[in-house]
Amino acid sequence: MSILLFITAILFSILSVVSVKIEKSIFNPLTIFCAEWSIIILLSATAQKLYRCSFETYFYIIVGVLFFVFGYYFKSKFFRSIINFSVTGKRNYSCNEVEYIPRYSLLNFLLFICIIIYAKDVLFVTSRVGLFQLGTLQRMLQLGTLVIQRSSIENFLFIFLVEPLTFSAPAIIAADFWFGKRNKTSIIFTFIMLLLRMLSTANRSAFIIFFIFIIISGEIALNKNGKLLEHIISKSQNYKLRIMGASIILIFAFIFMTMARGSSVFFNITQNFSIPPQMFEIWKEKVDDLEIFGYGSASLMGVCFPLFYILGNILKIIYPNNILSVYNLINLTDTQWVWVGKKITANAYVSVFWFLYTDFRLPGIILGMFIYGYIASSLYNKTLKYKDAKHVSLYCIMFYSILYSFVRMQFSQARIILGLIFISLFAYRRGNLKKEKL
Repeated sequence: MSILLFITAILFSILSVVSVKIEKSIFNPLTIFCAEWSIIILLSATAQKLYRCSFETYFYIIVGVLFFVFGYYFKSKFFRSIINFSVTGKRNYSCNEVEYIPRYSLLNFLLFICIIIYAKDVLFVTSRVGLFQLGTLQRMLQLGTLVIQRSSIENFLFIFLVEPLTFSAPAIIAADFWFGKRNKTSIIFTFIMLLLRMLSTANRSAFIIFFIFIIISGEIALNKNGKLLEHIISKSQNYKLRIMGASIILIFAFIFMTMARGSSVFFNITQNFSIPPQMFEIWKEKVDDLEIFGYGSASLMGVCFPLFYILGNILKIIYPNNILSVYNLINLTDTQWVWVGKKITANAYVSVFWFLYTDFRLPGIILGMFIYGYIASSLYNKTLKYKDAKHVSLYCIMFYSILYSFVRMQFSQARIILGLIFISLFAYRRGNLKKEKL
């Protein structure tokens, strides 16, 4: 089986490289997804300290990756040429006459509310743990010996405002950094919010995500018709200063948080990329034992939870039993530590495939990954075509969901869905590109 998995990993790597050639960018969804899962399969199959997975588990993963590829190239020039349909012309990434401009006043007001709520949380944990004791804080939060106290109103704001904005604001600011006016207040407020979140949760992921979003937005900004504008980089001091300044700040923040937590970065990264197949198998067996079918609610719990939260708290409508069972099981994957090796325990990292399996078993993986690939391709192509701040920020969210597909189906989280809604409906106003530049 190891030889077969090794060959599969090589094939996925080849697909990743071919996608770079086709898309003229290393940050296209297919390259990231195939490269990531080739690494995961290889590390998982060769890890000496982890329990071995069954071939069935790897089969589900391989099928899922392949149908993501099929969905990605569905209706595309590449796919049509394979199945002998007519192909005419090249993709035209023309400029759009409409520009999307952030509503800075609204954004800054909401960021300020988030800062106040996070500051309250920091004061709470500092009074019990101390400042910058991130390693201790993380252990206490994981063990449940420290629980941040919030009122019902604060809980509502945290679910429907703080968490969605903590996730979506970095995408908005990253796009604004390259395509907009680089509003200083928004940048400062976002950085303060992320710093306070890190101090109250011992979680550095928000800074990592921010850094990724800046890189993605920058690559799109410096890319025209598939060619990097090297002459702009070489001549524009502003571009250099922006990249250098953002990189220094975010790298420093990442190093500081790692040192404060006292963790080994290399060990954590290697383990995180090794365990998804094992975690998928463990929790897949749990789903089979409980005979749970999500019927879409597992993958789209990010839609279900806010809806039933409002209905339950305002209209006192009780959660449907099936959705409640799926919701509790999803939470259990995050909170319950399981043995993935003789001396290794882990939580989360069940991967996107577990959610689709929970919904409809193998047909769920096939259909779900096909749709996922199709949506990723459509949004990526629209982003390249219009190259405006709104599409770039939306693509940042999609890129994140693909990059972290080894953790979970990201659309099962309310903060992702609500963040997408905020970007799509509230974060931007439309303006005429020509008028705005006069």
